Amino acid sequence: PPPPFFLLEQCAGFNKKKSSAKTPFWFWLLLIFWWFFDCRCLNLDANYLSGDIPASFGEFRLLESLILTSNLLNGTIPASLGNITSLKRLQLAYNPFRPSQLAPELGNLTNLEDFWLSNCGLIGSIPESFAKLSRLANFDVAENGLTGPIPTLFFQLKNIVQLELYNNR
Repeated sequence: PPPPFFLLEQCAGFNKKKSSAKTPFWFWLLLIFWWFFDCRCLNLDANYLSGDIPASFGEFRLLESLILTSNLLNGTIPASLGNITSLKRLQLAYNPFRPSQLAPELGNLTNLEDFWLSNCGLIGSIPESFAKLSRLANFDVAENGLTGPIPTLFFQLKNIVQLELYNNR
């Protein structure tokens, strides 16, 4: 039988919010890779997924939306996500990632419109490479450990509508 996913407007998703069981993240990745390799949207919000986001996610070259918010992901955010240049929405907020810096490679996501990484254990400063994110409308990295002044690059982004940087250092 096919895996317990549903398709909606070229979007793959699964929701087991009512379950309290922790499903190994790698299990869902294998199903996703096998079943939806060329999907445009992957929404696995609030599914108790744990472990790392594999670097191989950077191979989903057609992906436009990656939503992994409110899970139990605890590795680091892989720089290889910067290879998904078709990505318009990256939402990884509210995961207990290990403290790490934003990868400069994420600045390669020139089609990105929505960047939501609140409460993700981010430290350091926002890379200057993010100045290339000219289509960005929403940038939310609130509730992390980011340091330094607000980068001037945000004043150059013409499409920015929402900028959330609160509760950082």
